[in-house]
Amino acid sequence: MRLLRWFRISRDLVLESNVLLLVIGIIFLADVYIHIFVKLSTLESFEMGNYIVSLSAWMNWVRGFTLITYIFEAILGIRIARSPSLFAYAGYMLIGFILLIYLASIAISSIAFLDEFNLSVDMLLQKLWLGNRFDKVESLFECCGKTGVIDYLETIVNRTWSRESCCGMETCHGCREIIHATLRGIEKEIARDNIIVFVVLCIAMLIMLLHYKDAELADDPYESESSDDDDYKDDSEPSTLKYPGQQ
Repeated sequence: MRLLRWFRISRDLVLESNVLLLVIGIIFLADVYIHIFVKLSTLESFEMGNYIVSLSAWMNWVRGFTLITYIFEAILGIRIARSPSLFAYAGYMLIGFILLIYLASIAISSIAFLDEFNLSVDMLLQKLWLGNRFDKVESLFECCGKTGVIDYLETIVNRTWSRESCCGMETCHGCREIIHATLRGIEKEIARDNIIVFVVLCIAMLIMLLHYKDAELADDPYESESSDDDDYKDDSEPSTLKYPGQQ
């Protein structure tokens, strides 16, 4: 108990932690933009959304909305640090708890469902191969066939590889491994971003909780002493949080 009394969280630290929260939210929101309009837009013709939900465009829009809420959480925390109130504090903790659950679910699913992810990628490649749409894959990744040039020699259907592929080169490799590595790399980036955001949010919420753990509801400083005014007193005035030791 003495250690907790000695280790007091200042209001400046609450403010700084939420400013950091705001900066990180903006940075990773920009990263979501890069995923949607740069990385995944090049793979749009592959129709990944039908097979790999975590890399679909709509899921990235959900991630963007989550980070916007994350930024709102940071702004709310900054406001609480400057002008504390019970309603804002309760909203901060509630929104933060919901965000923590969502961020953790994304990060855990990226690790726990690795086998399902690999199976989905294989199904995607099989659909592109059977639909004779592998030329886009080969030109984009500079590869040849699913496993190599031998795929064109063994197939019953008379196929010809894309001119933009590397099938005519001795060092040409198949597309399966490089596509798995590329999509898995994007998946890891998404998991990494959510883990970092999760940890920073946990720290900010812990700092907020430790700072206001002994706070009390402060009475309205402008409350009238007249009994007549008390009869007409508006009870809808917002409650504020009083710092420990504040008069």
